[in-house]
Amino acid sequence: MLIPDEAQLRACLLLHSIPELNDKALLALLNRSPALTTLSAPESHWLDAGLTPVQLAALAFARETGVARQPKFDVERALVVVQRLGVHILEPCSDDYPPLLSVIPDPPPLLYVRGDPATLALSQVAMVGSRSSSPAGRKVAHQLAEQLSYSGVVVTSGLALGIDGQCHRGAIAAGGRTIAAMASGIDTIYPRRHEALAQDIVAHGALVTEFAPGTAPMRHHFPRRNRIISGLSLATVVVEAALPSGSLLTASSAAAQGRDVCAVPWSVLHAGGAGCLQLLKDGATLVRDAQDVLDGLGWFSDLAAPVPEQNSGCDPEALDAKARRLFDHLSECAVSSEQLAADTGLSASELQALATQLELEGFLVRSHGGLARA
Repeated sequence: MLIPDEAQLRACLLLHSIPELNDKALLALLNRSPALTTLSAPESHWLDAGLTPVQLAALAFARETGVARQPKFDVERALVVVQRLGVHILEPCSDDYPPLLSVIPDPPPLLYVRGDPATLALSQVAMVGSRSSSPAGRKVAHQLAEQLSYSGVVVTSGLALGIDGQCHRGAIAAGGRTIAAMASGIDTIYPRRHEALAQDIVAHGALVTEFAPGTAPMRHHFPRRNRIISGLSLATVVVEAALPSGSLLTASSAAAQGRDVCAVPWSVLHAGGAGCLQLLKDGATLVRDAQDVLDGLGWFSDLAAPVPEQNSGCDPEALDAKARRLFDHLSECAVSSEQLAADTGLSASELQALATQLELEGFLVRSHGGLARA
């Protein structure tokens, strides 16, 4: 059930603002009845939900005064934000609360959604990975998200820099749907540079968070966000991750929730992919393309709209001998300039000049780890 009117919105926000009502207590209340009904219910209803005397007193005070004693946030200000942004608030007892999320061990008591809340109930695959991703990792993320979207799957990720952002962009580029779970309030886009991407996601799916409007992104919020990413999804694909990695925490959440865990294989020489190799060693499904994900889920798809190969149009055969020598030693995983100099026999000055030439001609990209093929 979508929140129908201002009274119901205010009731949800009021309950969420009461500090004495932790997630467990709030979930127990809202599993029994919607927020507006909960506030008007007799105390016996609250007792049946297992509230403590302190929680009972706090709830009674809020019902009588319309505010919490020491509210976690300003309800009226939050109400303005929710109405201005067209936010939906989903409650566990409603039909619109995503069914896969409702069965995890600790589902959020309230979900704030911008965009189409019905997207949350569609079949989803989570895709996550490193913020400090390689050019190859970003390319894989974009193409895999496109393929999954062509097969009709919703791509769910975390709006972060690097792999997450490419997953959302790949889904949008394919005309598919995508969901971003946030570690902040629905009105606080993080990172800020993804504000335009967030608007695109709203138009092609939804932003979702369990945190009240105005909540800043805090370190301890991200593991909670991760369980939502995996909890919404049938499977979680780790595209590129080092050891240790926040993406591996999402994979752990997926495993704990009984969902499939998948990983993209990487070279043992690529430190940024060590986390994926560890997942594969631990039994994760190896993923080369979307069909591997679908096969793991027992689905069948011919990926009827194939992803076109990304090609710069540059012809390596046209390069002179030294430039071709450098190009032949590049790979999609970044290689340091020192290693390339040793491998090619080029001097540092020659290598830098040739790297600049290849970059301008579209053969090469620079990353924090060195040089890689475009």
